[in-house]
Amino acid sequence: QQLTQRGEEIALLALLDAYNPLLPPGGRVYKARAHAARSKHFGAPHLMEFAKWRIWYPIQRSGLLNKLTGTEGDESASEFETAHAILEQKMIMAWVAAEKKYKPKPYAGDAILFRSKWDLLHGRIDLKPERDNGWGKLIKGELQIVDVPGTHDSFLLEPNVQNVASALASALRDAERSRRGTR
Repeated sequence: QQLTQRGEEIALLALLDAYNPLLPPGGRVYKARAHAARSKHFGAPHLMEFAKWRIWYPIQRSGLLNKLTGTEGDESASEFETAHAILEQKMIMAWVAAEKKYKPKPYAGDAILFRSKWDLLHGRIDLKPERDNGWGKLIKGELQIVDVPGTHDSFLLEPNVQNVASALASALRDAERSRRGTR
């Protein structure tokens, strides 16, 4: 929107597994169903990641482990890991705060949405899920939806990123051809 307001021409808007923040947040039912589905599909790695974020990092941040083990003030690698975990959580909190403030407006151009196959688990599964992740009402041009392999966290990593790169390159070529044809 800001680029358009400054007079910039936008050939293509690419949405990388993004949800419209105006969609209502998922509740407890959503979270329980999402964790059950992820656990069934991914097994122990999902459970370990969940435990890391919900149990281990809060214990590290609180300093409780150091107090219990008598290692308070220890300048070891665990302090670095704790600092890294805190930084990671601060970045997530900043993203959540920015998302709450962001109010998307209608967009007149075309867009392409790369949607990971596991979007429904990261989205709002306790509502009727929208295939367009809530963007269809705001994108006034054509909204192309490309389902890509992987999860929200892995679709931009190897080998999944190759599918995204190929589809994005094709969409950019098409947008450039279209732009040249209208000038």
